[in-house]
Amino acid sequence: MANVTAFGLIRVSSPDQKLGLEAQEADIRRFAAERGIDVLSIHTEIVSGGATIDERTGLLAASRAIAEAGADHLIVAKRDRLARDPLVALLTEQSLAKVGATVLCADGNNGQTPAEQLMRVILDGVARFERQMISIRTKAALTALQARGKKLGRPVGIRGKTRSDKGKSKSKPPFNISTGSNLPSAGQNATVSAL
Repeated sequence: MANVTAFGLIRVSSPDQKLGLEAQEADIRRFAAERGIDVLSIHTEIVSGGATIDERTGLLAASRAIAEAGADHLIVAKRDRLARDPLVALLTEQSLAKVGATVLCADGNNGQTPAEQLMRVILDGVARFERQMISIRTKAALTALQARGKKLGRPVGIRGKTRSDKGKSKSKPPFNISTGSNLPSAGQNATVSAL
């Protein structure tokens, strides 16, 4: 009997959420061990769950690794760690299905009945709603700080990529989900840890 293999994906939105990464990895490893699944490596992303598929270099690298290794699954700790955008979640599931793999969530709901599939679609919608509510709360908090005279933004003299720079200097064309072309390797916001 062949071993069931998987790659893990852990994701947080900012670098100061290291404990979140550790907890997700522990959940994935526990889930896999309980089911006799060999986790070949864990891909780490520090990126918003609402990022487009092209910006999800860790997810794309994990998908490519699954295809290359012929692995059975991509394991995430919770559904919202896969994506907070229902389209990204759906495209990921469809592209993995083309290579015979599935997404598994360590917190459950991995069945294929119509009711379980509906539940995943609902959870994806809730994740998108949560992302939008986080954005609204963050903007309100920043507005309140500004009203109190707090200076916001980068200190003078510190440069970084700004929203207006986004997409201006892409070295690779966008990911083509239907052909699987232009998959990036692990980038600055993604790392891979092998066992």
